[in-house]
Parts: sequence; structure tokens; C-alpha cells
Amino acid sequence: GLQMEIKLPKELEYVDGSFVLSDRKQDHVCSASLTDDVLTIVAYSPNDKPFTGSEGEIGSFKVKIVGSNNANLNFGKAMLSSVVDGKTTDVLSSKNGCTVSVKSPNMYTNSSLDFGRISINEQDAQKSFNIRNWGSATLVISNIAFANGKFSIKEGLPITIEASSNKDITMVCDTKEEGDINTQMEIYTNDPNKRLFIVNITGEIYTPDY
Repeated sequence: GLQMEIKLPKELEYVDGSFVLSDRKQDHVCSASLTDDVLTIVAYSPNDKPFTGSEGEIGSFKVKIVGSNNANLNFGKAMLSSVVDGKTTDVLSSKNGCTVSVKSPNMYTNSSLDFGRISINEQDAQKSFNIRNWGSATLVISNIAFANGKFSIKEGLPITIEASSNKDITMVCDTKEEGDINTQMEIYTNDPNKRLFIVNITGEIYTPDY
């Protein structure tokens, strides 16, 4: 049988009921319980049967990623028992932890944008703004919404930006009515830390002959 304890970092959550034994089991039963972020795993044979074979995976479990940083999994108590010469002996030769690499997007763009002064005679004035992805996974912009109906974007949605890349987005302004511009743009993404990012937009639509 086997027994081990694993301290789960805050970036990872154990998926309840996910621990299973591999085909090396015989009549083995197993259980996994979580107490104060410590996952305890136990597997044994009621009839003292060994795991079959001498190498390969014995069991596995799943974790849910709840952060955007890499996480280390370290074993505490660990024991692999076997009956040797009629005695139950710990035959574990070594134990090693591992690193869970978390790949996620990381969006960056300015939180404010000045559209400047736009003539009312200029139809569908345009201004581009840049969005960068400093992360290690593809950034997906699922929606861009404006509090003011004068604005829209030229590109179709969704917009994808590969890791360590950037893309220019074109904002379009309807200039039929003069006045000050003071509104917000809402950017919805799959960045775990910026599901919603708000950009403040300012400017002025003016009549040249005034």
C-alpha cells in the first residue's frame, strides 16, 4: 500500500474525488482527504496484495488552477509499504516534488485614451490603441463595449493576441453631434486578473465655423 501527504499551495485546489489508481492495482482501495490545505492519500490491499509490476504510475489526481503563478507541490510524509520476509517494510527509495507551470495571458493597455479634438465634419473619426499580451498563453478579448453609443471598434470579435505579442485596435467615433467626450470603454478578456478592464476616453467634437 501507499500513504502520502501533499501541501497544496494557494494557486491549486484538489478536485474532489479525482484520485484514482492505475492498472497496477489488484484489489486495492484508495481514499483522498483534504485538511487545512494538506492532501492525504491512502491506498492499500485488504488482502495484502502488491501493486503489479516494478515501475510505472500507481495513481493520479487532478488539481484546479486558481492563480496565475507557477506552484510547487512538495511531499510531506510518504510511505510505500510491502511485506518482506513476513514483515511490513517501507520500500520507498525516494520522493520528489514537482512544479506546476501555470500558463495564462497578461493583458496590458493604457487606462486612459485622449481622442483629441474632432471636427463635426469628419465622418467616423478613427483612433488606434495598442493592447499587449505579456503572458505565456493566448489572450482572448471576447467583447469591447462602450458606455457612449457614439463609439465602436473596427475589428470583429473575438480578438486574439498570442503570448508576448501586441495588436492595434481601431476605435471609431460617430461625429454627428458636437460636445465633450467623457465615456468609458469596457474590455472583457480571459486574463485571470483582468476579466474586465476599463479605459477612460476623453475628447471633443467641435464645429469648425463656430
